[in-house]
Amino acid sequence: MIKVRLTRGCTVSGILHPRGTIIEVENYIAERMEKRGVGEPLVSGLILPSSIRKSKKGKPKKQQRDHEGD
Repeated sequence: MIKVRLTRGCTVSGILHPRGTIIEVENYIAERMEKRGVGEPLVSGLILPSSIRKSKKGKPKKQQRDHEGD
């Protein structure tokens, strides 16, 4: 697992875990955080929409009812 801090304006293509954790990252330009004592830093940056597979399970959208005719 590669966890990195992305530089500004970088995009990442990879697999996004349902809980929001990136488990695979490919073709990234990143800046590793070595100053922190934490083993592997989290990922912050832009994620390509094509790499995000949203599960249909989740918070149901509030139905917006349009009152027409009245």
